Amino acid sequence: GNAIVLGLIGIFIAGLGAMVAFAAQMSMGSSWRVGVLTGQTGSLVSGGLYQFSRNPTFVGQFALLAGVALAVPAIPTILAAILFLWSATTQIRSEEAALREAFGPDYDRYAASVPRWIGFHAKETS
Repeated sequence: GNAIVLGLIGIFIAGLGAMVAFAAQMSMGSSWRVGVLTGQTGSLVSGGLYQFSRNPTFVGQFALLAGVALAVPAIPTILAAILFLWSATTQIRSEEAALREAFGPDYDRYAASVPRWIGFHAKETS
């Protein structure tokens, strides 16, 4: 029935999310931080998954939680996804302020070309 289909979709999304989050952490390499302290940001990472999202780790973690909520629709699983989105957005805003301070115009250019969550920009042809 539908519950099984939703469950399978949820498990797939959750697995994909976990892989994205893991790959994002790997590709950050030495710049990986949990939270950002000004002056300790490492170098700006803009390749790999960071071409499609400024926060692929968060996107992956949210997909993981959203997938679990689909697979196991219950108040706790749905609340977990919503609370995560809210706390991630708060953390992302503070990280963006620190990155803007550390990298200035470089970060502004990156932020202008890559969405905060996820998206695919058509490359502009000059």
